[in-house]
Amino acid sequence: MTEPVDISDLHPDLGSKIRQMEIRLLGEGIEIVKTSGARGFLAQAKLYIAYKHGLSKYPAAAAGTSRHHPFFDGKSGACDLSPVHVTEEVREHQKIRMGALAKEIGLVWGGDFAVADNVHFELPGLDVWQHYMNLMGTLDRQRGF
Repeated sequence: MTEPVDISDLHPDLGSKIRQMEIRLLGEGIEIVKTSGARGFLAQAKLYIAYKHGLSKYPAAAAGTSRHHPFFDGKSGACDLSPVHVTEEVREHQKIRMGALAKEIGLVWGGDFAVADNVHFELPGLDVWQHYMNLMGTLDRQRGF
């Protein structure tokens, strides 16, 4: 059995829902790991460039637009999860089950995106730009602008 999913870098609401998913999936015999949580601009930019140049099969949002950015009190509003200890064929079926469960408990599943990202899970209604602008305003106030 794998270690419990590390939710320490996730927004508390997301972390709680990921833990619910993990427990329910374990009850169905599906073990998961978090492959990505909070990541900064540079890490996101690298992923985006790799995807746009065909060097990665995994879709990635442009830096500054990802819910993986730790804009939410230093926590991420998104994470990537994948089943473990199974064949690729079984893994794909389990990802679909994970997506259905995520939607059932109120998360957004990347498998429903125009460019499907079936390992991606995020909180609904997160306005990344609003949080970014709030953060910039806080930094400006701290610097006396």
